[in-house]
Amino acid sequence: MTLNASNPAANIITRDLYVDNVISSLQQEQDLLTYFRYTRALMSEAGFNLRSWTSNSSKLCKLALAEKVLDKDKVVKVLGMLWDPDNDEMSFVQRTIVNSERTTKRSILKQTSKLYDPLGLLSPVTVRAKLLVQDLWKKKFDWDTPLPVDIINTWADLSIDLNSVIQRPYFPTTENTANSADFNLHVFVDASARAYGAVAYLTSGHTSTLVFAKNRVAPVKEITLPRLELMAALIGARVTHHVSNAFTCKKITCWSDSQIVLSWLKSTKTLKRFILNRVEEIKKLTANIEWRYCPTDQNPADLQTRGLTATQLQSSTLWKNGPTWLIHNNKWPTLEQTRAITFTTLTDQHSKEEIISDKRGNSGLRQILELNRYSSFHKLLRVTAYVIRFIKNCRVTYNYRRSGPLSTEELRLAEGKLIETCQQQYFPDVIQDLKSQKKRSPIIRQLRLYLDNDGCIRCGGRIHNAQLPETTRFPFLMSPKSHVNRLIIEDAHYNQLHAGVAHTGTHLRQKYWIPSIRQHVKSVLRR
Repeated sequence: MTLNASNPAANIITRDLYVDNVISSLQQEQDLLTYFRYTRALMSEAGFNLRSWTSNSSKLCKLALAEKVLDKDKVVKVLGMLWDPDNDEMSFVQRTIVNSERTTKRSILKQTSKLYDPLGLLSPVTVRAKLLVQDLWKKKFDWDTPLPVDIINTWADLSIDLNSVIQRPYFPTTENTANSADFNLHVFVDASARAYGAVAYLTSGHTSTLVFAKNRVAPVKEITLPRLELMAALIGARVTHHVSNAFTCKKITCWSDSQIVLSWLKSTKTLKRFILNRVEEIKKLTANIEWRYCPTDQNPADLQTRGLTATQLQSSTLWKNGPTWLIHNNKWPTLEQTRAITFTTLTDQHSKEEIISDKRGNSGLRQILELNRYSSFHKLLRVTAYVIRFIKNCRVTYNYRRSGPLSTEELRLAEGKLIETCQQQYFPDVIQDLKSQKKRSPIIRQLRLYLDNDGCIRCGGRIHNAQLPETTRFPFLMSPKSHVNRLIIEDAHYNQLHAGVAHTGTHLRQKYWIPSIRQHVKSVLRR
């Protein structure tokens, strides 16, 4: 028998041959038996014995047994994973994660390297291990230095979860699934401040099932959340291309909870090079594929960017089967086009991790807070931080909501938002010139102004190589007319124990550049 390209079995074995393994799937049992005879005869001509057959088809198993090529193991290895043909369940080879008495970076990396999850089914658990290893690199621990108690405790809990074995049925054998051409593919993407990724589901009839997931930790160098969401969309596009080549799908849909990314994918405007490169690749990989909006609390990709325990993963129907509305087209969520205040950025220049804005891109902070009614910068800063926390909590499920005392990061985010709001109010022309790179304003050339990654105006200078904090080398530009600026001057005066004009001004220059600073500090202190 010769290899005939017109024979469907020839195409299947060409596609499904991996080194010395052939892994195939057919819908009709008669086609499966024909495939068995054809491939056996084909390999025999070349002197190869195609053996160790196993299947969830009892007829094929009987035929393989008669020809003495049946694999008698109940659970067989499939490219490093375990497959139970009777129940059509995939599981993992048990690898014991040892929590040694002397926990070091070397021992943790050694244990986490034992994990083998090519389909990404354990991503919500394994991402916690990836983040822990990244933290060890960030803190620059030596390979064999004993780690602090808090990291040891974190690893102890994680090692227990990594020992769990999770099984995943593909489509239940009791489900009357249609032909593979009736499959629909849905790919969800999401990003958090620390990780990003995508997860794919196949739907057939009234069943949906997880088939593939991929995630990555965020780079050590901080990247804004909108850009991380875009990188997640790129991973999603690659996953879509990969899975769609393995399955014949009737319809493919991609989902994201980032309105900014969805806007970038539809934009006809000139985008920044970083964004443009990724948008072009996404469009190339997902040509003629619809991108839709999905609420964050119903996005299964969110689970693999924030992490779950093994117990939570076992009981998570959202992770195993996707959102409940996935198999009901009439219940799919839609993005309301009405004007609303949201906790997100709509332009890359406003690139805080998340900021308050409306859908036209205008700053929404002044619409929520009356900045002029506060007489203390400390109080204004904390109120702003709580407002941002409240809006962020409204966007996530109860388990991910933040409570308790404000963190340093929340206060830093609130301060940056206040600075950005004041700059948008008093320097709109400067911001516009910086964005257009025309730099027509004299103040831009005089102070060497530029927009940082958070969309705030900073001043350049001659000490950019000095061993000083970034804010000292590149201070924020503040308007003397701003009420917030007056509160900042008063706050510096009080923190310096009621210092004089010169000392207060010197302290302020470590973070802010205020034109005619001595005059304005003197004016504020006189009051």
